[in-house]
Formats: sequence, C-alpha cells, structure tokens
Amino acid sequence: VTADTRCRYQLNAFGQGLWAYCDMGVDLAPAGTATADVSKYGRMPGGEARQCTGNTGRTLFAGRGFASNTFSVSPRLGLLDNQLQVYALAEGQYGRVGTDNVHAWGHIYNGSAISRVEDDPMWVAADRANSTACGWDKCLYDADFWKLREVGARYTLPQAWVQRTGAQRASLAVSARNLWTIWQATKEINGMPLIDPEFGNIGATGESNFWEQPALTSLNATLRVTF
Repeated sequence: VTADTRCRYQLNAFGQGLWAYCDMGVDLAPAGTATADVSKYGRMPGGEARQCTGNTGRTLFAGRGFASNTFSVSPRLGLLDNQLQVYALAEGQYGRVGTDNVHAWGHIYNGSAISRVEDDPMWVAADRANSTACGWDKCLYDADFWKLREVGARYTLPQAWVQRTGAQRASLAVSARNLWTIWQATKEINGMPLIDPEFGNIGATGESNFWEQPALTSLNATLRVTF
C-alpha cells in the first residue's frame, strides 16, 4: 500500500475497510541535515495529513515529561491565641503529558473492551498505525491535576501541663499527606480508569508508570518536648 490519500489504509477485525490519515509532522532538523540524522531532531504536530502508511519512522512530539506550570495554595489558621495552628497545602500542575502504559498493555494484547469490539474508528486506525507503540489512542494523556498535598494541625500544650513533667514546652502535631486528588484532566483512557495522574518514572521516552506505584497516603503524629 502506498502513501496515497486515495487508497484504503487497512481492515478492522470484522473485515471493514479503514481510510485513515496521519499528521506527517513538521521536521525540526536544520536545513541541509543529512537524511540519516533527521530522525534525532523529531517533529512537531501540524504537518501535512497523508495516508498513515507514509508515516513510518516519524515520531511526533506529544508533550513535556515535566509540568511547565506549578501552583500551590497554603492557608494557615491560628486559634486559641495561636496555641492551635491548622494548615493545608494544595498543589496544581499543568503542561505535562503522562504515559499510562500499565493499561496500554490491555489495549495492545486485546484485553480491553475497545480492543475487542473495535467500534471506534479513530482508535482502530491509530491502533493499526502504531502497533504496540504508545500513542494517544492507547496511553498518552493530559496529566494536569490539583491535589490536596497535606493537612495538619499543631497544638502547643499549656504551660501548666508541661511544667508538671519538668519540661519547658511541648507540642503535639498531626498531619496527613496525599489525601485527595481534587481534580484531574484525564480520568480514563478508552475505558481504562486512570487512578493517579501523577505517578510514574521520568525516562528518555517520557513518563512511564509500568514499574511504578502512586504516592502513598500517610498519617503522621509527632510529640515534641523541650527540657
């Protein structure tokens, strides 16, 4: 099959023809670069739309592996003449593309519903074009999110209590971390739920969560006594 926009691309599992077009990308290689070295510069989306069979060996830039913008909100409240302090930390990250290749294997090896039914033309065409590659149709996702990172309280014990023990001062603090994902841009990928938009391991090919686990929720209590 040649890279001709008039020809049929491939067939789905039921023998139905697919006509699909891929973004050839905009080459980032400097003018005059030898053909053998062109691939190392990559391509940006926005190129000519052509038959997907002509897209072999072209890798388009999907997005950043690190958040380009991070925001935090950290209110603190003092009560009982500042003897009791309550605080919280919420954090939001934007601009990162994640790779949920844990669930991608279900699509690749036909363990997911969409890979068996093949009732989504866009998914089927992208599956045929990418084979086992990790494309938007299988595992790449918008990883923007807001999380409640931490909540806690610290109570300074009354001097009358502390002096009975012979200490100068004492405080009790309790806190909890990674309690709640307030919002996430992507909740599922073709029926596969995305548990945590943040977890993963940054590597040369992007963020992968195949061998990773999400950050654990933790509860902490600390008693500080000064003599």
